[in-house]
Amino acid sequence: MLFTLITQAVVGAFLVLFLGSVSGLPGLDFQAHLIAFPVALFGMIVLLTFGLVLSTLHLRRPHRFYRAFNNLRYSPVSREVAAVAVFYNLLGVYAVLTGMPQLFAWLPEGLVMAVREISGWLAAVAGPAALYFMHSIYRIPARPYWNHWQVLTAFYGSMLTLGPLFAALIFVPVMLIQGLDYLRLLQFLSLPIALGLLLEGFGLYRHARHLKSGVGEADASGQQQLTTFGKTYLVRNIGLGVNTALVLTLAGLSLSGAVGLSLWAIIAVSITALAVVGRALFYAVVIPTTMPGAFFWNNPGFQEHARHSGLAAMQQVGVQIVEH
Repeated sequence: MLFTLITQAVVGAFLVLFLGSVSGLPGLDFQAHLIAFPVALFGMIVLLTFGLVLSTLHLRRPHRFYRAFNNLRYSPVSREVAAVAVFYNLLGVYAVLTGMPQLFAWLPEGLVMAVREISGWLAAVAGPAALYFMHSIYRIPARPYWNHWQVLTAFYGSMLTLGPLFAALIFVPVMLIQGLDYLRLLQFLSLPIALGLLLEGFGLYRHARHLKSGVGEADASGQQQLTTFGKTYLVRNIGLGVNTALVLTLAGLSLSGAVGLSLWAIIAVSITALAVVGRALFYAVVIPTTMPGAFFWNNPGFQEHARHSGLAAMQQVGVQIVEH
């Protein structure tokens, strides 16, 4: 859950910084933030490294992680790992050439600048491509709840919302300290944020209709989503609509000062919390065609069986014994 959200946030943040800097957007210009810009880039590397560590540790044999590259031709997992690795390394090259150009003073300046720009543009392509391959992992018939294009809208929606929020978290305080006008930056960032929320909401709407089609485990997942996790599901959906309206309203009102910043902060926290809740639901309600309720969340049926049969007494089974 955290790996997917972190990767999508970092890809979105890099696109905001790189494209904003290339276009000369006030507030994201590298020349105006010689310290904050590299700090943001290296912060992304640290964050993505943390996500990659989490992803690696969940493997059965983490020290054999390199085997994930062995099946690029047929495996979506291999393609995702490769694409994320390409993006990660290109981000590193761009960050080093941007934040520490003095290390390469012995090279022609034009060459350093060319490599920096090329690595930035390639990373801007590799990042979204990695998210596409990430979504492909879940498009399998064995997981009917996931086997829908809504996964793609969810992943790109998170990229468009969490990425700009990360950029705002870095640059708005810096501009506030410098006495610069940060409202134009927030208004610019509100566009991809609102687009991401709308994209995810539309995908969820079509996904909900798909789940009602009566396709086996997909329909069962839909029922579990509306019952066991009904309140959470409702809050997430309402929150998407409310946050979209608030983002567009604040962008239009151009509120500044403590009131405006407080409202933006509340919206940012709300969007981030709903992203975590939504991604948790994504894993919680999936029902595999092989063993319903297994793998990604607790299997209530197996737990009850283990308690009645005595299997729960074995620590390796991983089922808690409930005292009545």
